[in-house]
Amino acid sequence: MEENRPNDRAAYINQLILEGIPASSASGFRVDQVDLPTVTCVLPFHAKQIRPGNTISGPTMMMLADAAMYALILALDDTQRMSVTQDLHIHFLARPAAAQDLRAIVTLVKQGRRTVVMRVDIYSVANESEKKLVAFATGTYALVT
Repeated sequence: MEENRPNDRAAYINQLILEGIPASSASGFRVDQVDLPTVTCVLPFHAKQIRPGNTISGPTMMMLADAAMYALILALDDTQRMSVTQDLHIHFLARPAAAQDLRAIVTLVKQGRRTVVMRVDIYSVANESEKKLVAFATGTYALVT
């Protein structure tokens, strides 16, 4: 992939994800910024994400972590569309606010020939000055060789 401005690269990754996983449009998931070795993604709040206790569900945060890792894979090499999650470990740190968007910042830890290891920090975001780390995940993607 040619080096584009970050917003152009984010739009390009969003388009690849939408083409490959059409159901992703229903969640509102989007890549906001590509600044390798980091990608920033957002999952807008939706009432369907709520679980008992008036908080965002764990599976919602796991989906965001996995989607963010996939976005980083595509940002690193847009030919790796068939790559798959090899493992995902998540640690829930605090209850996210029920009516706030989630932001995931995924960072490359190690890139090998067959696998890519990443870390994802998930924040509950009221506004730019008010964000709280609610979970972090580590995961590995298996690359198609």
